[in-house]
Order: sequence, then structure tokens, then C-alpha cells
Amino acid sequence: MHSESTRDSSPPRLAFRLAPDPQRLQRARERVRDYLWLYCDNARLIADVVLCVEEAATNANRHSRTRSDMEIELRFDDRLLVATVKDAGRGFDPAGFNPDALPDPTSVGGRGLYLIAHLMDKLELRVDGGLEVEMVKRAVPCRPPRELDPVTGHLAGPRERARTLTFLEEIGEGFFALDWDYRVVHVNAAVLRMTGRPREELLGRRPWEVWPAFADTPAYVAIRDAMELGRSDVVEYRSASGGVWVEARIYPTTSGVCAYYREITVRKEAEEELRRYRLLSEQARDVMLFVRFTDGRILEANRAAEQAYGYTRDELLAKRIFELRAPETEPNVREQMEAAQETGIIFETVHQRADGAPFAVEVSARGTSTIDGEVVLLSIIRDISERKHKEHEREALLEELRESRHDLARAQAVAHTGSWRLDVRRDELVWSDETYRMFGLALGTPLTYEAFLACVHPDDRALVDAEWTAALHGAPYDIEHRIVAGDAVKWVHERAEMDFDDKGALLGGFGTVTDITESKAADDEHRRLASKLRAQATELQRLYEQQCDIATTLQAGFLHPLPKLAGWEFGLASRTASAAELIGGDFHDVYAPSNDQLMVLLGDVEGKGIGAAGMTETVHVAARALAASGDSPSRVLERLNRLLVSEETVLVTALFAIVDRPSGALRISSAGHLPPLHLRRDGSVAPLPLAPGLPLGAFEKSRYRASTAQLAPGEALLLFTDGVIDARRDGAFFGEQGALRIAARLVGRPAQEIADGVGAAVIDYADSLRDDVHILVVRRGSAE
Repeated sequence: MHSESTRDSSPPRLAFRLAPDPQRLQRARERVRDYLWLYCDNARLIADVVLCVEEAATNANRHSRTRSDMEIELRFDDRLLVATVKDAGRGFDPAGFNPDALPDPTSVGGRGLYLIAHLMDKLELRVDGGLEVEMVKRAVPCRPPRELDPVTGHLAGPRERARTLTFLEEIGEGFFALDWDYRVVHVNAAVLRMTGRPREELLGRRPWEVWPAFADTPAYVAIRDAMELGRSDVVEYRSASGGVWVEARIYPTTSGVCAYYREITVRKEAEEELRRYRLLSEQARDVMLFVRFTDGRILEANRAAEQAYGYTRDELLAKRIFELRAPETEPNVREQMEAAQETGIIFETVHQRADGAPFAVEVSARGTSTIDGEVVLLSIIRDISERKHKEHEREALLEELRESRHDLARAQAVAHTGSWRLDVRRDELVWSDETYRMFGLALGTPLTYEAFLACVHPDDRALVDAEWTAALHGAPYDIEHRIVAGDAVKWVHERAEMDFDDKGALLGGFGTVTDITESKAADDEHRRLASKLRAQATELQRLYEQQCDIATTLQAGFLHPLPKLAGWEFGLASRTASAAELIGGDFHDVYAPSNDQLMVLLGDVEGKGIGAAGMTETVHVAARALAASGDSPSRVLERLNRLLVSEETVLVTALFAIVDRPSGALRISSAGHLPPLHLRRDGSVAPLPLAPGLPLGAFEKSRYRASTAQLAPGEALLLFTDGVIDARRDGAFFGEQGALRIAARLVGRPAQEIADGVGAAVIDYADSLRDDVHILVVRRGSAE
């Protein structure tokens, strides 16, 4: 239904075109009635004219035999109301029409015209390229025209209309109303804020006259359907101006169309993020659950969750996270969810399957996004039942060893233990009675070293003599050997502490000797168990040291020296994790490809140990090669992402920036990495706002956007890996707030002092490092 109108001192002319479609006739009838209600207060006259226009249009639809639009016009001419319906065809010959003769019920046409002739004051039929029906009725237009409610289109009094306008100004959504000519008749303040256009620029104009691109949106189609077919609709689309997502709810009214608009960019981005997480989670071996923070409702679960718990996906989505926990752990759930939302949390607990069987899990949970204003937690859950089983076996083995040692200690306690004392100055050796008894010598037998050696088993004499000679020169004396007491061979354990003067001369000593013959049987069992544990421990220690050496060597080899550039300072602080298996793949690169540009790269390869450390150089070399093309940071990350996806490698988070050295302007893109901190000259510190992006290697068609920033003289950019915020003490994370707090104390310092200061704060805070810490500072020199 196309239309056009004119505006002068008399009521405006209503003129529009109507496709020969019966579905559109109902809305055309409402349009004619609305026009007449505005300028006429005679209800009977309005009903007659609407009926006559409808009959003329129906007659044209049925008999014109053409697909061209018909033309409908209403106008006030002095004290006359003139209505015209013209089509481009000839369904019957009007020459034979007699308005005074009652039409034949069996004839093709004429009944509608007969009705028009008797309801209107004048009827004239003309044939000029089609049939034109002109109808005239005496009518005086009312002045001023009556007011309509902008929402409903109904007649409204001043108070009711004012109340509606006030409501429209107070709502947070954009609202506009169009008349039958598609022209804006009302627009609220929210639309003005959303579009940045003044009210006078919008009123009286069609939306696509203001924004030509509007004609290519789903909202344009919905408005046309609402105007011409009376259909309501809700559409979502990305606005061509600004690129934001909007939701438009469009309704027909008796005076045209009204529409409510609201921005839904945050919701659409959250939905897209959730969709991407869902794609990743389906390939994960660990359980992944999206949980609503407010009530613990499970919003999404991957295939691994179905396998782990024994529920279908629909059954899981009907549950809350509390229902998956073992009953004795439920009181801790709320506190753990709050910690996950604030800083992220890793803990161990017990879940239960659909059949009620409990199983141990390790949970890593963090607040990941907001959907429709509600916080969503991502929980990654790993079944550690097998690990716990092995830990229990190890504890049982250790307990067995402890019990064996306890038995040995008891055996020594009940065994006879003798003692002796040597005084060199007096040339005196004194044995206790128990020592005489143990050696089978009569009490009071004169004692010499030779007499002692005579009691030692012949096979052990050389060893005992060598150990005693060494002890006389300061070596420790702690030995087990055999003695011959009468007809019995016994095992004894001897220990001694020797005394020396300031010059190292021997003064004497004190020693004990214990009969350990009976404990040897228990000791044999102890040695068997100890040997087993030692063999395991030796192998684990060898593997641990091997991994530690390899990972540390790899990581140290990949630390690239920082350049020296006039007007710029750089600082680097790097700490490896406390254990080899925790050493990660942190990397950096700073270089100047030209006199005007500076490239800055910082990243973290997913995983720990040798694999992650070795992958860093691969990523670093590829990034530098791709950057040589001169592409933007976002383009370099997109190309690097496709390379990593094609190699089926691990995930990598990264920041890549290109700095204009003369001006300090920079462009920076993020691939799932923490935003850097901007240390400003005024002493403030804030995270640099970055467009979000997925980690490299996660999704082949990932797109990245570049953000811009300005480094003024004396200002610095602090980049760091997640080892900084994940450092913890007694379970509490150092966090982004810790980084902000330390950085604020270092504003204005040289770049290396900033890097060292942040690194030292992390080391001081952490019990032990569970991840590598990599800190890079880029500082623009102060103006001369």
C-alpha cells in the first residue's frame, strides 16, 4: 500500500495506492475511517463514506482484471467531501449503469454502484485509462482536528494524551508512531538518545528517508506488514548505524503503526559466547556446566556431563547444582558459588550419580558472562575417583610402613641397650653391666680396644675397625655389625658421639650398643616395604627432575631480550612455577620492525610442563612472521588462529599491539587474554578496554577486533599472564585487584622497576607458584 499526501490550510488530502489484494482492503478501510474521524464528528456520515469507498474498491478488485494498483483519494473541497477510487482496468461498461434502476441480482456488476448512488449526494463515473468512481458528500470539516493517542491510535482527550506521552518519555525503550503515510508523528526521548538525532529531524519524515539503510532491515518489512495487513511482529537485527543489536516490537494501530525498540547487544553477545562455549564443551572430556548464579539452575551441560552423572541433558537442565552434590557437601555450595563469581575458585568435593553412587571431583568454577542481566557460572568438573583411589592405596602403604617402624621402635625399647664412656685423658674405658652381658664377658673384665675387636664377628672386623678409626678423626660413628658371645652370634647397633677440644684433639666419647638380633626379622620386612617405596620414589624423582630441567631450559631459552629504543623503556619479570609439572608456556616478544613502529606480543600456551614450554617458540616465530605483512593486530591474530587450528595444537591466549613510536598511539587486539593495565600520568591505573576474543586455536572462524589507546609521555602499559592473578595464599587469589593495587604504587617508576615490583609482590603473596608469572612493561619516556 503506497501513499502520498499534501498539507495546506484546509484538511490535508488523503491519497494512497492499494494493490488489488482482498487482504489489504481491511486496513485501507481503517485508514479511511481514521482520516474521517480526525476531521469529521458526524458518525453516520463517516460510516456511509467508508462503506462507499469499500464498495468501490471491492468492485475494482473483482472486475478490473488488472494487477496494477488502484488509487484512492479523499479531500475536503469547501463544504464538500470528495472520494475517488480509480483502477486501471475495465471490468464492465458503466455506460449502461442506471442509478435509479434496481440492479439485477444475477448481473456481473452494478449493485455496489447502486448503493453508492443512494448513500452519496453525487456519483460520477469516468473512463480514462480505467474506471474512476467519484463520490461527493456534503460535509464540514471540524477545526482543529481531533487528537489521537500515539500508542493505540484511538481518540483521546488532552489529559489522557498527556498521561500517555509522559509514560512514553519515562520508559527505557525507544518508541515511535507512524501515520498512514509512514511519517513519524511521535518519537520519545529514548529514540533520540539511541539515534543521536534531534526530534525535529525525525518528525514528519519516513524512517527510511532519515536512514536509507533502514529499508534493508527486517523492521522495514514488519512495518509494511503491520500497516498494510494489520500484522504484529517482533524482529531482531543488527543496526547498520553503530552495529548494535536491536529488538523491534511492531504493532498496527487505528492511525497507522507504532514500534518499541530496545538494544539487545549484550544479550546477543552473551548468547553467542554461550554458543561458542557449547561447541567447545561438546569436545571436552571434562564435565562442563553453565549454572545460573542466583538459584544454581543448570542452563547447559555437555555430553561428558551426561556420561558422568547418568542423566540425559534434559534431566540435567531440570536440576539445580545442589542436587548433584553429595548431601554432606550441600551446606558449602552457596559460599563456593559466591567465591566463583567474585574471583574464581578451585576445590575438591563429592558429587553423586543418578543411581546415588558418590564420586570425588575437582571443580574449577568462574563467573563467565551475563545473560539477560543474570550472572552465569562456568563449572569445569573432573572425575578424580581414580586419583583418590591411588592416593588411598599410597596412604595404606605408608601406614603399613609406619606400623612396621613402630614395631621396630617397640622392639628396640624392650631390647637390652648398653652404654660405654671413653676418657682419653685418664686412659679409661668404662662399660655398663648390660654391655658386659651382651658381649658375654664377665663383669670387671679388663677392657681394651683389642678385647672389643676380639668379640666382633671375623667377617665384620675390618669394617668396624675402619669406622672407628674414622670416628677418632671426627667422622660419625653409627654402625650395625655382628658379635660372637659364647656360642651365639648377635647383631648389635652401635652409635657414638666423640668430643674434641678447640684444636681438634680427641678428649673422649660416649656410645650406646643395642642388641638388635630380634628386631632383624621385623627389619627385613621393613626393608622390603622400604625398598618398594624407594624404588617408586627414585623413579618419580628422576622423572620430576628430568621434566623440571627440560621445561626450565626450554622456557629460559625462549626469553627474548628487550630492545633499546630512544624515547621508550621496557621491563620484564618472569618467574616459573614451583613444580615442573606446573611450568607453563608464557612468552613475549618486543621488537621494532621500522623507525616508526613497535610490535608488542605477550601470550600463554594452554597446559603445563614440557609441551607448553616447547610450544611457545612455535607461536612466537609464527606471530613475528605473520606481523611482517604489515596487517593490523586483529588481522595478525586471525591468521595466527587459522594456522594453530590447522595444526590441531593447544589453545593460546595472546595480546598483540602495534605502537606508533612518535605519537604513542597504539592498536591492540586480544585473543582471550587478560587486558593490560594503563598507568597514567595523573597517577590512576585502569584496565585497557579491549574487544573480547576467543583463544587462538579454539575456533577456525574466530574474529578479532582492534582497540585503540594513547600512551602519553611518562605513561606505561603493564601486560601480564594469568599466573599473576591466579597466585594464591591459603586459597585466596591475588586477583586483578591485587595487580591494580600494586601497579598504582609504581606509577611514574622506570619500566624495569614496575615489572620487578609487580613480580616481587606476587612472589611475596603466593604460598607457592602454581603457574608461571610473566610481566612485561612498555613505557613511553617523559617529555624533555
